[in-house]
Amino acid sequence: METIPLGTSSLRTSRLAYGCWRIAGTWMPSEVTAESEAAGRRAVIAAYEAGYTLFDTADVYCRGVAERILGETLKQVSGMRERVVIATKGGIRCPGDPNPDSPQRYDFSGQHIVSACEQSLKRLGVETIDLYQLHRPDYLANPGEIARAFAQLKQAGKVRYF
Repeated sequence: METIPLGTSSLRTSRLAYGCWRIAGTWMPSEVTAESEAAGRRAVIAAYEAGYTLFDTADVYCRGVAERILGETLKQVSGMRERVVIATKGGIRCPGDPNPDSPQRYDFSGQHIVSACEQSLKRLGVETIDLYQLHRPDYLANPGEIARAFAQLKQAGKVRYF
């Protein structure tokens, strides 16, 4: 597959990204089975073997299960992590987060961005996310607060690009 530079970054990826939205086989974590997780890992491996090097996921995809499946696959396939670009997203809070009566909403507060990114790192089983994105626009966001959170994550080596 043809590779291209990703924007003005130093990253070079496959022209197409492999979207990991449905690699758990469902949107609901309670419906995930060992078989659906294995199928998700096989799908990621098939995409990688077909030449995909840009893998796009998000913390809300099956409430983190998609990130975990991608991370397990990265460990399973020798050398894969060094050859792919991981793009993930944060900023959407699911219903019940952090309290049972909390609604689904966008949260681009600095505290939530840093926390969501750190949780994604754990699920993915990596030290650095190549491209971290805010998932959907939050019209109430404070650009300065976002910039401070991004600077904190960059300085800590947790994210390469935003």
